[in-house]
Amino acid sequence: MFCAATEFLSPELTPESLRTRQPMDHIARAQISSALLATRAALDAVGPFQTEADDGLWFSWCVRLIDSSATIGYADEVLVRRRLHDRNQSLETAPATGMWPAALHAHLLQRRNNPS
Repeated sequence: MFCAATEFLSPELTPESLRTRQPMDHIARAQISSALLATRAALDAVGPFQTEADDGLWFSWCVRLIDSSATIGYADEVLVRRRLHDRNQSLETAPATGMWPAALHAHLLQRRNNPS
């Protein structure tokens, strides 16, 4: 289950950083790790999180979640407020290095090689 989230700007952001960090102006269903609540059985069905700290691996885990037999639900209540700051990995590292497309490509190759 994922909850809803809002975003806000961290006060120390520089003018340069503000160009790539605009908070959502609405409440949204958030598929981010801080908005996840899962049973042990669901986590076992999807597999472990990677321990490396890069956003492409979270994206890869979410794709596996969608492919699994786990039921995904959403709570529309805001339980997470995400702070946008200078070191948001999902805003800097993943898009800049192409982690999301690489994770999706690896998943599609795995699915093609192991259809179920």
